[in-house]
Amino acid sequence: MNRRILDANASLSLDYQPMKWLLAEARRITPSLAFSATDAAQARAWRKKAVAALAKSLGRMPQLVPLTPRLLAREKAGGYTIEAWETVTAPGLACPFFVLIPKGVTRNSPAILCAHGHGVGSTPFSAATAPASASRNSTTKSSSPSRPSRPAS
Repeated sequence: MNRRILDANASLSLDYQPMKWLLAEARRITPSLAFSATDAAQARAWRKKAVAALAKSLGRMPQLVPLTPRLLAREKAGGYTIEAWETVTAPGLACPFFVLIPKGVTRNSPAILCAHGHGVGSTPFSAATAPASASRNSTTKSSSPSRPSRPAS
């Protein structure tokens, strides 16, 4: 590189580090809904404002519908059973989810819910997509788990 260009860069008055600039800007700005409550009453008042602001920024919400969970398939896989379910979340829209039940669990137990509903893995599984060990012990509840019918609106 030309030495004259290197010397010119050394004397520039501007800083070319965008992350440094963004962090400085973030420290300079006080968010309009920054949490600064010192007691429960102030926290409740802040929460009321924050929830209203969040609802406004999200826009129109879909119509509430009763959740209607439906078991699509159940397959044994190693030390657990995989269940494929779906539930209606808005008129004309269903969300698929899986329930994994450890072997030996026979009653209510603590659980973790992770329902995604888009991208890879959102289509309920079939024996063709389940692990090889699951296909040997398959008990399917739905005649077509990969294309479930939708409840009438």
